[in-house]
Amino acid sequence: MKYCFFGAGAPRTDGLSLWVFVLALLLGGYAGPLAAHALVVASQPRANDEVQAGEVAVDLKFNSRLDRKRARLRLIDAAGAARDLTIADDDRPDHLRAAAGTLAPGDYRVEWYVLSPDGHVTRGNVPFKVRTPHQTP
Repeated sequence: MKYCFFGAGAPRTDGLSLWVFVLALLLGGYAGPLAAHALVVASQPRANDEVQAGEVAVDLKFNSRLDRKRARLRLIDAAGAARDLTIADDDRPDHLRAAAGTLAPGDYRVEWYVLSPDGHVTRGNVPFKVRTPHQTP
């Protein structure tokens, strides 16, 4: 069987072009995870965590650098009311920090929207609960 994958030259009969093609596919597939979309790998508050009522700070750590100018953080309460959070200056290129302010007891989620170095926009959310001051987890 003859294979020719790279141009209009004479077909190769030794199968080398097939192996080069397969190797290119494998290496291309391997490069995919290296250039993965930005995803949260750690957060404060943690997903589904319970925190005390009062001042709540948000800190999201991602698996890659972020385009901070295009990043967005929003806080949504149990009633669905949303407000944008101001992203704080941070020297760490893979973090987004913001002060959520004083939060009353209830269910909340922080929605994030980021542009990763691979050019893809990713978004997600971190749900958490604020408990009453004397409630234990």
